[in-house]
Amino acid sequence: MTPRIQALHGGSESPERHVVKLPIDISETEIFLVCNDDIRLSSQIASKLKNYGAKKIRLSYPPDQTK
Repeated sequence: MTPRIQALHGGSESPERHVVKLPIDISETEIFLVCNDDIRLSSQIASKLKNYGAKKIRLSYPPDQTK
């Protein structure tokens, strides 16, 4: 983990300490997130889903934004 990411996670603490428990288990659910205009917002949503325990997140970009 890079120092910048460690700072975002609160120092040298493990990212697993920040996982929030949901009433359902989404760790094995495949989640497809389509990034239209705002890739940064989509990345933030993916990060939040990871905080909730999601492990299988796929980001999909429109062809014109991947160039």
